[in-house]
Amino acid sequence: ERQWDDYERTAGPSGRPRRLAAVMIEPVLLGAGGMIFADPLWQRALVDAARRRAIPVIYDEIASGLHRCGVASCVEILGAPPDVACYAKLLTGGVVPLAVTLADGPTFDAFLGKGTGEALLHGHSYTAHPTGCAAALSALDTYAAEMEEAEGIRHKFDEGRVRELSALPGVEYAFALGTVLAIAMDA
Repeated sequence: ERQWDDYERTAGPSGRPRRLAAVMIEPVLLGAGGMIFADPLWQRALVDAARRRAIPVIYDEIASGLHRCGVASCVEILGAPPDVACYAKLLTGGVVPLAVTLADGPTFDAFLGKGTGEALLHGHSYTAHPTGCAAALSALDTYAAEMEEAEGIRHKFDEGRVRELSALPGVEYAFALGTVLAIAMDA
């Protein structure tokens, strides 16, 4: 937090102190970084620090949400809900494009307005596409049925096989969570 405080004490280009507008993370699984697992404890500490400063928190769960990490949302792993969450890809089971951005009540209400100056004028190209919505309903029903059968986190990889992979020559480690199997190779 000291670095955060130091950053906000420095002047920006306008000469005024800097202030972060929001904290946006890919919770647990960094899809844009190459499907790398992030430390959920560190991410929770970051979210808690943002909350103490009244800074909005955004979860980009495009790669990690909707059961990819074995839970419906990484909120279940981090134990801290965001102000805004983004979902896509697995929303339809990857069959057709569809995206959704969800906001909590206070965040949603902040963008209500009669004129374009108050309203949030943004949307996804594939928001409310009828084929995507039909696919999403089917995918969400499938995920719900699978979660009812599973106990806790839904694991798709056999733990013994993952251990065997970790012991192979040239493999630094193997790690599985939900439907993701990460294998780090020795350099």
